[in-house]
Amino acid sequence: MITIPPQIREEMKEPFGILILDQDVSHDTLATHLEGMKVVVVGDATALRVFGEGFPPDMAIVDMKTKRNNRMELDERFLDSFDHRLAVINPDGVLTDELVDIVKKGLDLISNNEKVLIVVDGEEDLAFVPCLLDAPDNSVVLYGQPDQGIVVSHPTLERKTFIKNALKTMEA
Repeated sequence: MITIPPQIREEMKEPFGILILDQDVSHDTLATHLEGMKVVVVGDATALRVFGEGFPPDMAIVDMKTKRNNRMELDERFLDSFDHRLAVINPDGVLTDELVDIVKKGLDLISNNEKVLIVVDGEEDLAFVPCLLDAPDNSVVLYGQPDQGIVVSHPTLERKTFIKNALKTMEA
């Protein structure tokens, strides 16, 4: 388990990719980033928004809440769009080994063109970290930037190196 120190959590509040402002999120805007890509989405509201714009995620990671407190019901059409539903426990402010492992399993499944929903008991916000670390080149990771929009992050070598280095400092 890796505990994310408060100063790193603050830094992670900055978009780690391209921020599409809420008012600019549309099918056409998303299409420029998502066409032909494996789409991995972290967060309930973001997953539903992307789905509603016509891009069913290949993998979605949700915790059935929005903004940490408000219970969120997921649309049945959304839930039925997945081949697999996996569950994991991950407390707030940490990345458990179990979450990292289940993300890897999900990414393996989507590489075989299967769609995966991961339901987190606890907090899913930091799941974008293992998603970016292990996502294949032909993928894109999206997550919500609270009260601003959707972050589109490609798993580039630069981003993967940054994350690996940040994780090393947390483990030390």
